[in-house]
Amino acid sequence: MNLSFRQLRVFTEVARHGSVQRAAALLHITPPAVSMQIKELEAQVGLRLFDREKRRLSLSTAGEYFLVHARRLLAAHKEAEDAMARFQRLDRGLLTLGFVSTAKYFLLQMLARFHAEHPGVELRLRVAHNREHLVSLMHGGEIDLAVMGRPPREIDTRAEAFAAHPLVFVAPAGHPLTHAPHLPPSVLDAFPCWCASRARGRAPRWRTSSPRSTSRRAWPWRSPAMKP
Repeated sequence: MNLSFRQLRVFTEVARHGSVQRAAALLHITPPAVSMQIKELEAQVGLRLFDREKRRLSLSTAGEYFLVHARRLLAAHKEAEDAMARFQRLDRGLLTLGFVSTAKYFLLQMLARFHAEHPGVELRLRVAHNREHLVSLMHGGEIDLAVMGRPPREIDTRAEAFAAHPLVFVAPAGHPLTHAPHLPPSVLDAFPCWCASRARGRAPRWRTSSPRSTSRRAWPWRSPAMKP
């Protein structure tokens, strides 16, 4: 059977009122259109759904059974429409969010605001061990959204920047570089340098050699005296 929800609506209205004319008026279609829908429906199910007595239509035995299922199908369809509408309004649903541990310093406040605005949305959190783990969760479809410093290039994603992510130069008090107003990467060649580990969600750059020889790109290094 290739039933349509339009046919089911027509059938239930005719069954409720016992009249083609009344059903047509409620559905805002013509009586011939109602009669045609009923005929097509009976042809598809292969059974007579109505007993016709003069101008009154009453359900046949098969029609009474079919009405139960038609109402269930229409109710399920309405429930699905309402569910999708709630998703569009972010009233209901499940959001699985992945992030590395350092995101906890700002993410909790953001999640609290989101929950206050959308209390019906269930939040599920996945803490990744590192950036590679986070990318693998995205690739496997295990998370809906990820908070990370650099969007992955190996999978197709949509990224939206929502906050600055600066890298700064940190040195002991009295270090000669702390008095420089600007620090191009080249000035660091003479000093041992350590950078954030892989677990921080960035590419691994721990080293004691020259940063120029091992870094992938020139970072906007700033001295602690400079304002963000």
